[in-house]
Amino acid sequence: MANQPDLNNILSVPPGVMILSSKDCPSQNRLILDVDFLPEEQFCPRCGSRRCSIKGTWKPQTIRHLPSGGRSVFIRYTPQRFMCADCSAAFKESVSWIHPGLQMTNALFTEIFLRLTENVSIRALADQEHVTPCVVKDVLDLSAAGRPAELPVVLCIFDFRAQTGTWDSDLHHWNTYTYLCGIADGTTGVLLDILPRTNMACLADYFSSYTVRQLSRVRLVICGMNGSFISVSRKFFPSAVTGIEPCCMSSRLNAAMDRIRTRTLSDPAMWESGQSVEYQLFLRETARFLRIRPSSGEIPVPQNANAQDRLARVLEVFPDISEMYTLLVEFSTIIASDWSGNVRQDPNRWLERASSSAAPEIRDAASTIRHWREYILNGLEFRDHCICCMELMVAIRTFMRMAGCPRSFEDMRNRLLLICGTVHPASPSGCGRGFHPACGGEA
Repeated sequence: MANQPDLNNILSVPPGVMILSSKDCPSQNRLILDVDFLPEEQFCPRCGSRRCSIKGTWKPQTIRHLPSGGRSVFIRYTPQRFMCADCSAAFKESVSWIHPGLQMTNALFTEIFLRLTENVSIRALADQEHVTPCVVKDVLDLSAAGRPAELPVVLCIFDFRAQTGTWDSDLHHWNTYTYLCGIADGTTGVLLDILPRTNMACLADYFSSYTVRQLSRVRLVICGMNGSFISVSRKFFPSAVTGIEPCCMSSRLNAAMDRIRTRTLSDPAMWESGQSVEYQLFLRETARFLRIRPSSGEIPVPQNANAQDRLARVLEVFPDISEMYTLLVEFSTIIASDWSGNVRQDPNRWLERASSSAAPEIRDAASTIRHWREYILNGLEFRDHCICCMELMVAIRTFMRMAGCPRSFEDMRNRLLLICGTVHPASPSGCGRGFHPACGGEA
């Protein structure tokens, strides 16, 4: 057996703790350490007095510790029983290296908490730390935070798809939410809160909890192409400028292009030609070049001559696809242009050409964009803040792709606030919001 200092370092035993004996349990894949530790000054939990004396011992306690060598490690100790000389209250000895709310050391709590900020599922994290998922869930529940104390100057409201929900104990089934609503700071890209619904009632109930002074602090609202978001902005932030994210328009145009491609592939006239199979292959291989990237507003360009030739043939044979591709290129130029002077006329000319198109898919997309034109122009003018919101949505999708979507909405909210928000371990004994003025923390 290794000597005392080496064993303490190997097992990451807290300072001041002495290992008396160890018991290996191979069948349970765990190691149990019997320890003793240096006494600490005690305070009465009822009155706060320091006049406390030992009145015996408490029953032995077993807590979890950091895993070692692929095994779970448990620390077993016998705390002292104290009694306050002022109020006669009896209490168990408190130890600084043990989490006050969970049966684990602060080292294990911090390790699990920091791992929760990574894109890993709760089940995978529990297996890696050799604990049960319930232990990880307990740590996650302690990180739950309320709504931010203040709203930011630039407020982002967006929705994203997530199959999560809440458990109905009366009906014994899950109430699933298809889309969740995110509230973020458009200046820093920090996630502030997540709501279970994207409708007007849920948003109105959320923002009604703020005072008029707090609501008036918002000067710019960046949101998705959702009528509820626009209505909330008009009602609660009448003096703020409201803009729609350019990525919403890019997604709408991509959907129009997909419908045109689908209609072209199912057109009987193409099947009557002798090259129908070849053109179907061309349409599928060039699909990624017929889209605009919502994150950057750019259109992918084929790098090799073969792909360029196939794209040119597709644009030559199918006029509707060629027209939509031209509009995508022009719209990408509008997004990338410097919004100053008379550049605001470009979307109007673009809309005129799109509205006069013979393709119904293009006219529908142009009609939608014309309906939200005022807010779209504001979004293009303040697209720097839209980029922060877009990066946040990319981080959320990355988390759901790598860690999966938690079934519980509260777990989903807490995980995303840990990864993309401002929830940080304020101390080994708990968690709290901090490091951002919008969340009521330290600047």
